[in-house]
Amino acid sequence: MALRFITPLGFLQMICHGNNMASSNRIQSPDKKGETLFINPNFVKKILSETRARPMLEICGLLLGSSGHVTEIMPMPNIAPNPRRFFEMETAGLITAHREARRRHLSVIGHYHSHPSGSCLPSATDAALAHYGQYWLIAAFNKIEGWYACKSGRIEGVFLPCELILHKSV
Repeated sequence: MALRFITPLGFLQMICHGNNMASSNRIQSPDKKGETLFINPNFVKKILSETRARPMLEICGLLLGSSGHVTEIMPMPNIAPNPRRFFEMETAGLITAHREARRRHLSVIGHYHSHPSGSCLPSATDAALAHYGQYWLIAAFNKIEGWYACKSGRIEGVFLPCELILHKSV
């Protein structure tokens, strides 16, 4: 398994494959097979900052963009009855977000949330909520991992690892 580390500034990733460590603009696992998601490093920095600001609660939001490119993130309030273990977004807020995205010729291509447990692996609850074809970013402390929901995923039967490529012009 690769070691994934993002500095507090969100600009440096260290990927370790055995004894070979390299600095990169990619966050990936060595067995990566599946989708790629391009995202601005400032978005990653913002998600991680929000995660650190609320370490005991799940934070959540939407990924806006198209064709595997995140062009905007939209933080959403977590209205779950137990926000330490779950996230839930308000229906009216989701409808408004979808309308705004369409108005700007964008789509809601996925979600992000945090796991206070420290694990970036999708949970069984995440799998139950997943819609095929959506990207999921899961943050925990100073790390973030990408996932793609599909019918034949290796994680919880739904998710495949998704390579994140940090790109400023996204």
